[in-house]
Amino acid sequence: MNSANQALTSSERFDKGWRKIQEIDGGILQQRYRELLAICLDFARHLVQLPFGDIYSRPALDNRKRELAIVSAMAALNAFATFGSVLQSTGSPCAGQA
Repeated sequence: MNSANQALTSSERFDKGWRKIQEIDGGILQQRYRELLAICLDFARHLVQLPFGDIYSRPALDNRKRELAIVSAMAALNAFATFGSVLQSTGSPCAGQA
């Protein structure tokens, strides 16, 4: 984690992650978050803070290149069972082709 993210509070990391989810999501990830709230609040918040607030929002790749890297990795791992849901959650035009 870089020093900029270390200075953010838990709430700021969540807000940054939630903004990133809203930017890339067609509603599926937001719905999954709401479902997880009923099961485990802390886990749901961590799933927004770490992957989206700390990692996915890093400026090294734009959303298109990041999606391409994720889809390529999933294809390389033969992870086709979850492939379609990932494409749907990103709003990819390839979603109906998985």
